[in-house]
Amino acid sequence: MSDRTAFPEWLSRDDTATESWVVSSGTPQRGDAWTDITNRRMRVPGGDDEVSRVIRAHEMVHAKVSPIRGVPTDLAAEVDVSPEALVVAEEFRVNMLASQAGFDMDELRDGSEKRAGELMGKNTAWNDAVRAVCAMAGTKAADDFLRGVASQNKEMADNLRVVHRELKKRWKKALRDHDVDKLSSTEPARFHASVPAGFMRFTVPIAKYLDNVSSCDNEDPYASDPGDSPIPDGDALKGGEVGRFAKLVERTLPKPKHVDGRFGRKRKPSAIGKHPRRIDRMLTDPDKRIFDKRSKSKGGVILIDQSGSMSLDDDDIWSIIEHAPGCVIIGYAHETGSEGVPNVWVLADRGRVVDNIPYGNSGNGVDGPAVRFAASKRRKGEPFVWVCDGIVTDGLRDSQYTNLDLECIQLVRKHGIHMVPDVSGAVDALKRVASGSRLPIQYTGTLVFRATDVS
Repeated sequence: MSDRTAFPEWLSRDDTATESWVVSSGTPQRGDAWTDITNRRMRVPGGDDEVSRVIRAHEMVHAKVSPIRGVPTDLAAEVDVSPEALVVAEEFRVNMLASQAGFDMDELRDGSEKRAGELMGKNTAWNDAVRAVCAMAGTKAADDFLRGVASQNKEMADNLRVVHRELKKRWKKALRDHDVDKLSSTEPARFHASVPAGFMRFTVPIAKYLDNVSSCDNEDPYASDPGDSPIPDGDALKGGEVGRFAKLVERTLPKPKHVDGRFGRKRKPSAIGKHPRRIDRMLTDPDKRIFDKRSKSKGGVILIDQSGSMSLDDDDIWSIIEHAPGCVIIGYAHETGSEGVPNVWVLADRGRVVDNIPYGNSGNGVDGPAVRFAASKRRKGEPFVWVCDGIVTDGLRDSQYTNLDLECIQLVRKHGIHMVPDVSGAVDALKRVASGSRLPIQYTGTLVFRATDVS
């Protein structure tokens, strides 16, 4: 009987055209099969046994849903996770999708899993063990591996079981919140056109979780030290929200400049009023507007991200003031890892304006507290515009965390905030307000994707 093989060229995707593949024959040993979507090459076992069959199914799912360019370092940097975590998180998604397609992924084991667990347990290789559990999560191979760890290090095995349960729980939740089509989608993700939407929706959050529960004992945040890696605490293992915004520290700036009087309160003719002050208009004005009406200065709150990825100059400030002379403009940026360093400042306050705009710090880090600070300056009925690229980060590492994204999404909803990616977008929004339009709640960047997921 001839070897069985795979036919990845039969698969269709939303992000690439169908082309021919080169498929070579391998063995059912763990690690021997692989799929190179970039160069359209695949290696799979050709046997008719059940193990070979599910391995072929696994690699076919890779060809169907995984990123075309694989998981190189630049892709990991783009989504702000470690390459190692991203690789095994994708293995988890592929296994679960193959299971949803009807394949028995419990057959995906070759007998080496228990021995691998024994070695990692003996060496307390926590980070490597976390990644191994993820790559085998939801299958009997993971149970074999955990039994091997437990034979050498019961405490470590108990904590790994917490990780395993958390991973399976997240898959079940993803299925409840979405459907298989969304979790396997190869349509380009918003703001990450080179990344499939399904990959961004599930694999990236799982990789972030893995990084959060990994030990970091040196300057390399993704380094693994198998010899003496401490095991994280229970809250982190259960997916506890480890991202934290920095404490807000305001810098008070002098505001010697004043908005031109023509932007201030004005008297305008009106057909309604108590005291006729413009009797001369009785003969010249068809609408008989002989009364005065005070027109308030246009206000609003404009919060501006001044981190390293954003920039701001005097022209930007005055272009905003021109369209909202009575506004409050607030800038913010946090020096990553610092304490006590000012990270928020008021640039314009109801007609008073700074003469020198401070340079922003290196990171975001204080997004949530800055939004709350800006909201405290808002008057009833005023628009709230937030200039930000939609990437909010923690104060310690300037990294993205799901809980921080969700916190900002909730703040945007609570305060009816209109987010824009740059100052020109803020000016356009203020022009619409001046014409009588009401600004809708709007997100930018990563928050667009997160808001869609939680809506």
